[in-house]
Amino acid sequence: MANITVYGADWCGDTRFLLQSLRKNETQFKYVNIDNDRTGEAKVIEANGGKRKIPVVEIGTRLLVNPTAEEVSDAAAGDDPERVGSRRDPEERPVEDRRELREKMLDKTLADSFPTSDPPSSIPDPETDDSFAA
Repeated sequence: MANITVYGADWCGDTRFLLQSLRKNETQFKYVNIDNDRTGEAKVIEANGGKRKIPVVEIGTRLLVNPTAEEVSDAAAGDDPERVGSRRDPEERPVEDRRELREKMLDKTLADSFPTSDPPSSIPDPETDDSFAA
């Protein structure tokens, strides 16, 4: 199996969940806490176009941004392209039509507005919210 390096932070829920999943699957990896490693932090920022979005997983020359443990395993087996995103990340999710594009952009706005691991619990749907009805 390929060398796997996970760049993340101890306080990040997505990082902790990924590390736990990799350990459960008995996947061998190296963990770099970017709060303590400036080189690792620079790699994360470069991989994300200037953003500090974690976790980032490096497998050879491939970079995966906020992947699932399954995506890491697939990439380590050589099944993924050079740069792999995550369908959980609104920026990486493919869209088929204008409605899906609208949903993707709304998800991105929310993700940027609430940069924690847990999304807000109740967000009104603008299509069904009649609070603005005259």
